[in-house]
Amino acid sequence: MSSTKIWIPETIMIPKDHQYHDQMLKLINYLLVKRNARSKTKRNDPIKLNKVLLRSLAGGEGGRHGAKVRDELERIGFLTVVKNQYGNKTYRAKHYSIKVIINQKHCEAELVQQTLHRKPRAKATHNSKNKTSDVIKYLLDNLKKINSSHIQIDDLIKEDMSEQQIKCMKHTLDMLNLGQHHGNRDNKGKRFFSSLTSVQKSLRRQLKIEGQDLVEIDVKSCQPLLLTKIISDHIRGNETLLSDHIEGNKKYQLIEQLDELNNEINLINLLCKSGEFYKEFEYVRYSEVMGIDDRHKLKRDFCQAFFNYESCFIKHPFSHAFFKKFPRSWLVVRDLKKKYECDWHIPPNKRHSQLACRLQQMESNCVIDGVIGGLIEDNVDIPVITIHDGILTTKPHIENIKQRIKHSFLQRYGLEVGLTIKL
Repeated sequence: MSSTKIWIPETIMIPKDHQYHDQMLKLINYLLVKRNARSKTKRNDPIKLNKVLLRSLAGGEGGRHGAKVRDELERIGFLTVVKNQYGNKTYRAKHYSIKVIINQKHCEAELVQQTLHRKPRAKATHNSKNKTSDVIKYLLDNLKKINSSHIQIDDLIKEDMSEQQIKCMKHTLDMLNLGQHHGNRDNKGKRFFSSLTSVQKSLRRQLKIEGQDLVEIDVKSCQPLLLTKIISDHIRGNETLLSDHIEGNKKYQLIEQLDELNNEINLINLLCKSGEFYKEFEYVRYSEVMGIDDRHKLKRDFCQAFFNYESCFIKHPFSHAFFKKFPRSWLVVRDLKKKYECDWHIPPNKRHSQLACRLQQMESNCVIDGVIGGLIEDNVDIPVITIHDGILTTKPHIENIKQRIKHSFLQRYGLEVGLTIKL
């Protein structure tokens, strides 16, 4: 009988002869992973547990089996079920989901290894609210092939890691070893979120699929590159309207400004293709003098500036740096955000995220529908897993996937992309 090691707090011990031994260990591990993946300010917030999730962790044909495992953990003091204002446990009756809180003493305790009686079969699940398309089935089937049993946690630990980071990595590795992968395509951005999406890069690069090492192929500066397409489409749609109302010298001035805007867009395209886009901003130079690479922080700053409310977009330092380099493109983005925030068809709390959703939809159209959909149409069985604008595959298939990514972006949006390969 095969076995699997799993980490749980030393403050809680479950007898090996307990009828829910494996199910309780898996649920404990899941809750700790979920808690540790959150930011410090939200780490102690209640965690949702719904019927589908309990069934995947605790097994059984119906929802009551998972509920019995949860109630048993509450009885021994590991968690507390949050009750609503009426004193009932059910948080949302429609979806049978409740909220639980892990007792603090178990969160702060040291971790020890426990052995499951039987290693569960690898299985991939998806959100039952969405229909399982051929693309999702293809990606879920590839998730089942992931292998992490050869990874030793000691090889991944670095000197500068905190105890919390090490603990979170151990939990992630244990969840991968269990083989219970999940995947779901978002309704808004059309991105595919899976059990590998939030896995640390150092751990992800050690994974294998069908016994071969994974290779990550990323699109360079994907979001800024797609933004140029949105800017071009916005100007093309409004250019005729502007020209009809302008005559004489002002019309020539408009043409000159449009030419300068096109030059800016072409320059941004070249910078994105070469991977030099984020290096163009003035405050990057300070980190270069100190020998620190802050490009990953600049990507985060780009998202915070461009995907926020118009008032935050105007004030953000990255937005100021972008305005100095590409003033006409900046004005078009500001005009776009104004239109989104004045659109009464969109709920007020979702208007600021419309630009981000459009970019994510364009990205997923190329990577998921274009590349993965193309593999399905051609009836080609290649091990691939998508991480937003990147694709994980194996070395023999690098050139094939590269050509498919380039063709997808060029065919759909007329954009030439640069690719990075991370071994």
